[in-house]
Amino acid sequence: MHAFAVIARNYLISAFVVSGVAAAVAAVLLYKLTRLDNSRATALKAVWLMLIFPSSFFLHIAYAESLFLALAIGCLYAARSDRWMVSGITGALAAMTRINGLILILALATEAIQQFISSRKWRSQWLWALAPLGGFAAYLFANYTTTGDAYWHFSAFSTKTGISRLIGHGGLSMAPST
Repeated sequence: MHAFAVIARNYLISAFVVSGVAAAVAAVLLYKLTRLDNSRATALKAVWLMLIFPSSFFLHIAYAESLFLALAIGCLYAARSDRWMVSGITGALAAMTRINGLILILALATEAIQQFISSRKWRSQWLWALAPLGGFAAYLFANYTTTGDAYWHFSAFSTKTGISRLIGHGGLSMAPST
């Protein structure tokens, strides 16, 4: 988003554009992922339901949800398509976007086990399933370089000190106006 903001010269517009593009990418990837096992009609219905579900509102505003969803679906689609390096990279990016990206490790491990059961051969490229750990480590490093505390996000809203630190780092003020 920061790179796009340099071009657009407006962070809010950039956030909406990035979220909108990511939501469209997530829809296309969901269609492709669903088509691996289902009919065209089922895939279209899955995309339609994703886009009209009440909480899909968050995919169309300036939040990281659409980016996370596009990366997570891309990760799963790449693994199912036997492109494990792409799966690992998108999984790592998803884990950098949201801590929930760590769950992708279990999904990727399940896919690797399914492929092993089918082929009865070990493939070293399945180790890309661990890449979300690296993405989360990069997120922790970014927290550390920004705030001086790698685990800052765990305590940011749980204590008065955490909220003060958030305000001190350019976050929104949570204090009532006077």
